[in-house]
Amino acid sequence: MGKYLHASSSVASTDVPEEMLGLGSHALRHAIFHPKLLDVFSGAAAGMYTPADLRQDALSGMTVGIIALSLSMALGIASESTPAIG
Repeated sequence: MGKYLHASSSVASTDVPEEMLGLGSHALRHAIFHPKLLDVFSGAAAGMYTPADLRQDALSGMTVGIIALSLSMALGIASESTPAIG
């Protein structure tokens, strides 16, 4: 079942706040979930991801996209079809 218990269970896990134990299991799961990405961008994880890193990653992503697009067009032409098929 995992580390958290359903609301119908008589034993509560120490990781679950008491006010959330009355919620259904679906609501409980969504109330506990906190994406790590929010911590990274908010600065809670100091020094993990900076705006300079974001700029470099965006530039890298655009470069890969341009290369992939031109490669797929070349494969379409090489297979005696149109670039759109590639």
